[in-house]
Amino acid sequence: MRIYIVLAAALIHSLSLFAAKPVSAQEIGPFVFHPGLQITRAYTSVYGPDAEEFNKITGVTEEAVEIDYSDTRGIAARRTVRAVDRVGAQIYVIGFAEEMPQVLQGTTSLGLSTRTLEALRDNGEAAIALIYDTSLKPMNGVLTMVQRNVITSVLVEQEQVEIPVMRVAGAFRRGKRSATGDFTFLDNKHQPVLISYDIKFDFEDQPRTVRTVRVSAGSSQRAAMELTLRTLRRLDLYGIHFDFDKATLHRQTAALVRDIGEMLQANPAWALSIEGHTDSIGDAGYNQSLSEKRAAAVVTALVERHGVDPQRLQSFGRGESTPKSTNDTLQGRAINRRVELIRTDR
Repeated sequence: MRIYIVLAAALIHSLSLFAAKPVSAQEIGPFVFHPGLQITRAYTSVYGPDAEEFNKITGVTEEAVEIDYSDTRGIAARRTVRAVDRVGAQIYVIGFAEEMPQVLQGTTSLGLSTRTLEALRDNGEAAIALIYDTSLKPMNGVLTMVQRNVITSVLVEQEQVEIPVMRVAGAFRRGKRSATGDFTFLDNKHQPVLISYDIKFDFEDQPRTVRTVRVSAGSSQRAAMELTLRTLRRLDLYGIHFDFDKATLHRQTAALVRDIGEMLQANPAWALSIEGHTDSIGDAGYNQSLSEKRAAAVVTALVERHGVDPQRLQSFGRGESTPKSTNDTLQGRAINRRVELIRTDR
């Protein structure tokens, strides 16, 4: 079971005072909710080092948003968040567990409600409580604004994009237990999505850390990949994920592998080298072996599932030898964990 966190406060005013308003994609950039949108986050906790979680929007109506959650540690769950709660709820659930109800009335997921964000903007703080496990026993506390107009970056498809965020600090206590945390949220009242948190409980040896590392629209990437490989002949590809510490392709990767297969079928003269890259967590020799197995797993999927001639494909593992970013942060390590496509035809 994945430990999950809920930020909660009593609902004092009627939520009927709030009504969801339509917002254009330009106003919230890559985070506008639509079917197919996927928000990928890296996380670490007392249960182990870096893993990925995938929050996929499967439905959006005037009444609710449907979320399909899975992660590389094997957790899978679904949640329905009501539109009225996205606007006015003051109970915030971060994370998913299989045994939780699909509908948690009066709560939001993936980010704050509009009401909470506006309270932080107007008052500089918001009283909330932190619930950190399935007992749902709240740890009372306060979120306090630290800084607005902060610019950070996140991968949108395959490109780094700058986004405006607010930094918020939290302090919580229940009986003899306490926790402190730092949070960043997208600084947009229409979609105050969680970008990151670091929460330290006084009864755990290490903090629980989450970082949004990639946003994908969920549409086919074949055209973009084809253009890059046609012109630059190489592409760092994010979105191909594997089960934790394994070379098994995660189910959220199927569509992207299919796009690669269709691209190769449409360009029969192309040949590709598929190279796997890891972060630097763990032994270098182990990472090298894992990267080789993962690259080979992509080749196997292209051949067996999509009919690509194996003579057109090579696989190599580069381990941790060619990082694209620092290995000192969750985001940097997520950038380093990638698959690279290189055209080898001449």
